[in-house]
Amino acid sequence: GPILSGLNTLGAACRALVHAVAGGRPERLRSLAGRFASPGYNGDRLTTEIWTGDDLGRDEHGDRVALFRVVNQEGAALIEQGRATLA
Repeated sequence: GPILSGLNTLGAACRALVHAVAGGRPERLRSLAGRFASPGYNGDRLTTEIWTGDDLGRDEHGDRVALFRVVNQEGAALIEQGRATLA
């Protein structure tokens, strides 16, 4: 079947990060990166797993760091090694 665009998957992760760790304020998201690990398919249920906390610290600009990955309903990682920075 047709695959789900990687940019679509990254967009879902971005939306989850904005709502979960940026207080719903997209302007706080400074950078977003990750590794496309496997294809998704139309109809997949995507879950963005996010790790934050003082132990992750801040980057060289003083921005807060959040780590993430996106998995489908079977637990397969679609995006892994995700890293976002937030003001």
